[in-house]
Amino acid sequence: MLASLLHIAHVGAASAQPDVATSVVNTTLGLVRGYVDAHRTRVFRGIPFAAAPTGENRYRPPQPGVPWKGVRSAELPGFQCPQLGLLGHEDCLFLHVSVPSGCSVLAPCPVMFYVYGGGFILGDDGEYGFYAPAELARSQRAVVIATNYRLNHLGFLALPALMRESGTAGNWGMLDQRAALVWTQHNIRRFGGDPGAVTLFGESAGGMSVCWHLASAGSRGLFHRAIIESGLCALPAFFQPTYDAFHFASAHAAKVGCDATKLGTDAALLACLRALPAHALHTEGPGSNRSAVEALLAAGGVGGGLLSALPPSLLSVPPLSPLMDWGPVIDGVEMVEMPLEALRKGRGNYVPTIVGNNNDEGSLFVLLYPLIVHGTSLPPKPSDLGRAMRHIFGPGWGNSTASRAEEIAAAVEAEYLAVDYGGSEYWRNAAVLRDFIFACPARRLARALDTHGASVWRYRFAPQFCAEPSLSDAEWVDMQLLHCYHASELYSVWGHAWPDLPLLRQFGPRMRQVSKTVQAYWGSFAREGDPNSAAEALPGWPRFRAATAVAGGGGGEETQVLAEHLEIQAGYLADKCDFWDALCGPGDCFGPRS
Repeated sequence: MLASLLHIAHVGAASAQPDVATSVVNTTLGLVRGYVDAHRTRVFRGIPFAAAPTGENRYRPPQPGVPWKGVRSAELPGFQCPQLGLLGHEDCLFLHVSVPSGCSVLAPCPVMFYVYGGGFILGDDGEYGFYAPAELARSQRAVVIATNYRLNHLGFLALPALMRESGTAGNWGMLDQRAALVWTQHNIRRFGGDPGAVTLFGESAGGMSVCWHLASAGSRGLFHRAIIESGLCALPAFFQPTYDAFHFASAHAAKVGCDATKLGTDAALLACLRALPAHALHTEGPGSNRSAVEALLAAGGVGGGLLSALPPSLLSVPPLSPLMDWGPVIDGVEMVEMPLEALRKGRGNYVPTIVGNNNDEGSLFVLLYPLIVHGTSLPPKPSDLGRAMRHIFGPGWGNSTASRAEEIAAAVEAEYLAVDYGGSEYWRNAAVLRDFIFACPARRLARALDTHGASVWRYRFAPQFCAEPSLSDAEWVDMQLLHCYHASELYSVWGHAWPDLPLLRQFGPRMRQVSKTVQAYWGSFAREGDPNSAAEALPGWPRFRAATAVAGGGGGEETQVLAEHLEIQAGYLADKCDFWDALCGPGDCFGPRS
């Protein structure tokens, strides 16, 4: 498979030196022409890095790109991948490159390769201007790349028939990312980037993707540093167990007329799936997937005796359905276990890594309770926390037993009291989600990487402008309501407001100050593999040292607080993370069926 990816980068003739005047670069697939913006940044959009994943290429690893003749315009974005049931086009494997002035073959700049978030169900390389890279590229003199990758069922459908056909299943979107990294290795020097200094960074599902590549043998050598913003490395809702992913996909396929049992052969099943409209398997709405599987079970199931024998208490439906149904699959080939476990066991790519989360990471997700957990409401009731815990950890989808879920729910309710959060059930639930999904997994990852010799730096994004917005920031209603919520650090990473509307939504002085700090740390890390740089004159950011790995105990588990006034915090959320580690153990509260 890697050989086919490498072929993508070798097809066609190439010239090393870009033509700055016309922004023409000869890639391995052909000539592309971008444009030069007002700040002399060369911008290239919609560059293909693989063949269109359409027709027979649907549900396959990315195939070698098709060379073109002449000069291809790279001034407009390519299609985004299908999402939300109505947007996008399957011919979507494009990336964009932004090259600041001064970067050349003779003076290559570090490369920052971005993977977008969106729960593996939505997003693209530009996000309607949210991921505008020019400011980051200019301020840090780095070549910035962002790539599309397949989403939803097109990126993550897993079936035994697909496993038999391709030798892997359910990781099509991740293999797209890898193909774009391979393209980078063989092309970026032509744009003025250094292929030996690639920083892979991403937020949310993009951060989870970075962790997948850290644990993947097939991605080794394609990047040299990593930044994980609000991502995690072990949760079956996102890194899906094979058993559950196969059964969910089988039920979903049968619902739209591609029933493996009725069709009889792999060839017939896959032909059926590849003939469907791109949006055919999109989730229709709350409860649709669960009701579909229940109906199939009541009718005798699909795909043979194994699924029909599955009891209703173990319905193979993702716990965050219907909002986040798809994700990378632990298929035993591309990923043999949870990425965190691979990294704990010494089977990872141990590159310098920054990892962290936002101060109020869970606030956004409490809003989704009524869509995911039956019987919950907004604002949350006192009983909603336990109800949500029983839903997430209850039987089905890689979990253990109902009685174990009750134990977990009771322990969490006792540990997190509303009185500790100003009597607010909303912020009580938000704290649980922040700690369980983001902050404590970040500590587990940092410990695993440090234990195996990788340099790690941990952060907490907590500016006062989002924790306590002033009147000058009053237009940022989202921060007034949700504070430093999930994805709010991206404004500082990219260095601009979004949507950037004069007089309505602009960077205030405090926002600009924090953005300059974050960009400087990220840029220093991209250049040197260390966020500390004398050239930037920033306060020192101490390396995270796992307490469990330091002789004599104590450790150096320090966290950089990214805010208007920088400070180092020792033992960030140590008591809560100790609670979750003791409660969950290695399985992160998920375990084998009884």
